[in-house]
Amino acid sequence: MKGLVLNVSAGAKLRVRYAGELPFASIRVEQDGVCFDTDGVEKGASKGFGAPAGAVRVICSLGGNGKKIVRELTLAAGAAQELVFHDED
Repeated sequence: MKGLVLNVSAGAKLRVRYAGELPFASIRVEQDGVCFDTDGVEKGASKGFGAPAGAVRVICSLGGNGKKIVRELTLAAGAAQELVFHDED
């Protein structure tokens, strides 16, 4: 396709650990309502997620009880950050 310009920028790395009691939690990383990455994390484990730089929302859904925990963070380009979710958050 001619004339198409695609601007890209460096993203960030996010490691999410689930330290709750349920067998797993579903994690969703979004910015401005757009989902960038989603996956499940088993109890006691951690997993890496791709994330854009800037303000993001990380949503942890606990399927066993329908609870959602939302964290808002600002990630720097090229940075790595860890986030831990507990059931009582």
